[in-house]
Amino acid sequence: MGAARDPTPTVSFIDEYCAAYRDLFEDVRSFEHLCLLHLGLISDLPRKSLPAIGHRVGADPQALHNFIANANWSLEKLREKRLELTREALRERPFVVIIDETGDLKKGKTTDYVARQYIGNLGTVDRGIVSVSAYTELMDEQACLSWLERHLYPNGWVCPLIEVFQMAQVLANQKGVMRAQAAS
Repeated sequence: MGAARDPTPTVSFIDEYCAAYRDLFEDVRSFEHLCLLHLGLISDLPRKSLPAIGHRVGADPQALHNFIANANWSLEKLREKRLELTREALRERPFVVIIDETGDLKKGKTTDYVARQYIGNLGTVDRGIVSVSAYTELMDEQACLSWLERHLYPNGWVCPLIEVFQMAQVLANQKGVMRAQAAS
């Protein structure tokens, strides 16, 4: 049996970024799908669904779905590698991760993955779509708490996220992990 082929190149900075994760994927096709997903995520697509990404990057949308759902790779190892690279890039500076879950009511059949589901910001089950975004802020503890208070609860409400942040900080200190890292 011959040597494995090299992955098909995409865009140089995506290939360079994804190269750090190459050893997590046994076969070259899975690694190529990782690169293609990244290419699709930074594209100008207004709706970043697997079918739309597949069509934009010239990949079979079903193959991208199979990569996410069934391919032989470990999400846990990918997360560990991403955290390792993040810590290395930040040189142990404190950061906080803010998770934003947003739901939108949708009518019609234009948008992929619209279904009857719970939409948290509306507090109801209806036909719609939910998206989750993660944001990272570099800061010290006081700046982080102040940012959360200012942006999430501007009217002086008690912010439950501050308590979550403080508990995550205590756990991080106990385990010798980076300070000010909030778990999602």
